[in-house]
Amino acid sequence: MFTVRRWLFAALAPVVVVVVVRWGVGAGLTLLDLGALSALILVIVWWQINGTTSLYDLRLHGRYDESYRAELAGALVRVALAGVILYVSWRNATAAVATALAAALVTAWTADRSRPTAVAGEPVSADAVRAVGRYLLPRLPNAVYFVLQRQFVVWFAAIFGDAVSVANVGALGRLGLVVGAFGALTSVVFVPRLAATTTDRQFTRRFLQFGLITHTERAHAHPMTGPTG
Repeated sequence: MFTVRRWLFAALAPVVVVVVVRWGVGAGLTLLDLGALSALILVIVWWQINGTTSLYDLRLHGRYDESYRAELAGALVRVALAGVILYVSWRNATAAVATALAAALVTAWTADRSRPTAVAGEPVSADAVRAVGRYLLPRLPNAVYFVLQRQFVVWFAAIFGDAVSVANVGALGRLGLVVGAFGALTSVVFVPRLAATTTDRQFTRRFLQFGLITHTERAHAHPMTGPTG
């Protein structure tokens, strides 16, 4: 997984730099700011790759508490730094991105400290890498759409609408936090436990249990969408 993500990082890093530079030139940023911002974004993504890999290792080996603590530590650091930036009125893109870098570093460092030593040094076979690539490549277009679709919505609202339209899009997007909570629950809690199953019977039982929990929680969160009887 780490190798595949590293390949994607190398392939898409130049695209990210071009996008940031084009945006920064239009926003009136200096070359120094553009260079710092581009470097920060690339370093953030790199450390997020490392941190995410360590988190998955912990969860796949049943060490859920350590993985949750690592994510929580990064989130708390980012919130604290954001508060400091607001307090000192240092409100610019570089400072905002720096908070994400600090969070990624803390998460990766905390997760790596708890990561099993044997796992960290295990070699990855070429066959395993090819198998993961064959599984991920068909899913890549959907992943790209998922990443970009919200930005496109805001962009179109800004082009064809006005400030009120953009504000409405942002307000409606907050409703997506409810769905996002279930998405995080699935990827952080359910999927690692499903991946750790060793028998088809155990997998089926857990799958049905998790599906029932998700359906029940969504019914409570959206009572109007439940059965009307």
